[in-house]
Amino acid sequence: MRKLAMFGALDGLSASMNGCVNGVQQSIDSWGNASGMTQADWTDQAGGQFAEISRACQQVMVAGQELMQAMNQGVQSCNSENMAAVQRSCGRLGSGM
Repeated sequence: MRKLAMFGALDGLSASMNGCVNGVQQSIDSWGNASGMTQADWTDQAGGQFAEISRACQQVMVAGQELMQAMNQGVQSCNSENMAAVQRSCGRLGSGM
C-alpha cells in the first residue's frame, strides 16, 4: 500500500487553525468589551441574566479555542512525524533529502 504525505496541505490546515484561534480570541475580546460596558449599566434582573449569559458564552469560546489549539498541535505533530518517516526512508535508500 502506498501512502502519500501532503505536507503543504497539512501546513495550510495548521495555518487555518491558527487563524481560527486568533478569530476566537478577537470574539472573546469583543464580547468582553461589549458585555462589560453593558453589564455596568444594568442593575436589574436583565443585567444579571446578561452577565450570566456573557460568562457562559465566554466559557464556550475559550473551550472552542482550546480545542482548535489541540487539533492544531496534532496536525503539526502529524506533519513532523510524516516528514521524519520520509527522511528515514530516504536514508535507508541511500539518497539524502
